[in-house]
Amino acid sequence: MTKRAGIVNADEGGYFQRMNRGYYHYGRATSAELGGAAVRDDILLLPIAAPENHGPHLPLDTDAVISRVQAERVAEFLAAQMPEVRVWLHDTWHLGGATIRGVGSVKVPSSLLRRALKAYLKRFLKQGFRRFALMTVHGAVPHTGALDDVCAWLNKRRVAGMPVQAVAPAARVCGRAYFGGYAEQVRREGVSLTGEDIADLMWDLHAGRMETSMMLAIDPAQVRECYRTLPEIRPVWPWWLKALHGGLRRMIVRFTDAGERRELLLGSLGIGAHDLAWIVRGRREGYVGRPALASEAEGRALLEASARDMAASVHAVCAGELDPRELRSAARLFRLSLAGSAASLAVIFLVLGAWIF
Repeated sequence: MTKRAGIVNADEGGYFQRMNRGYYHYGRATSAELGGAAVRDDILLLPIAAPENHGPHLPLDTDAVISRVQAERVAEFLAAQMPEVRVWLHDTWHLGGATIRGVGSVKVPSSLLRRALKAYLKRFLKQGFRRFALMTVHGAVPHTGALDDVCAWLNKRRVAGMPVQAVAPAARVCGRAYFGGYAEQVRREGVSLTGEDIADLMWDLHAGRMETSMMLAIDPAQVRECYRTLPEIRPVWPWWLKALHGGLRRMIVRFTDAGERRELLLGSLGIGAHDLAWIVRGRREGYVGRPALASEAEGRALLEASARDMAASVHAVCAGELDPRELRSAARLFRLSLAGSAASLAVIFLVLGAWIF
């Protein structure tokens, strides 16, 4: 292995010679090996996902498996793009907020997730780490909002006089996938993807076509054969949800300028409305969308394209080309502005009333 500039290994014949695919496994290094070089410019990737009901066809640790594999791929890309620094992959945190109901789902309050992550990552700051990427495919608003909060907290800190850089890049990537942002890559794999199929991805929020495809690409033995015959689940919007969605959409169009931010908010609003329609339905089956259309080829394309996107975002932040705040999910904005307070409920009913009357 070519020795990286500025890195002195404590044991040249040990762990660092056995390092695989360009990145390092944090838990497999000894303290002497870790302390053999400054970690100020190193990058730490932390996959985070809880066990959760993923229907009758996918395992409970689906989110953890996909988050881990994507983190590994992102680590490979970053190691190739930034050979002068070390990229560390941490073991997966099996912890998350707002899992759906069902046997096997395990969640913690998002406030606890925030406190735990802050306390844990504070120790890495003391070691000298200042670059972090929190990796997850669990897209619940309280969960992604908590990760954004932790990144915002980290980005206000400094290590040895240098600013901390922390991002949670997966939320934007998942949103892009829901809108068919990787359709071209999927088609290159020989998968037929029509305009109607792309429109249906908006419903594919959990254990549907995309997640089942990714699990088929990662380990088909973990996907139960019943996925081939599962019926499509497409929740119907009740009248009040249509009214609420229309009112909020008008507010976004009126009070934001045309551009990427508006599109992000409108897209996130659409995803949130679809998710709420599924919640109203009961989410009893544990999945939504069309898992029967899943394919290994589509999963490979999604994993590769999304990992490249996330790696590019992390690289741009580390290079100072992108403000970490640009990668915050819309989930944090909606959580801060609409969730959990009497004022939020008043806003919702005002919007609803304005739309109706």
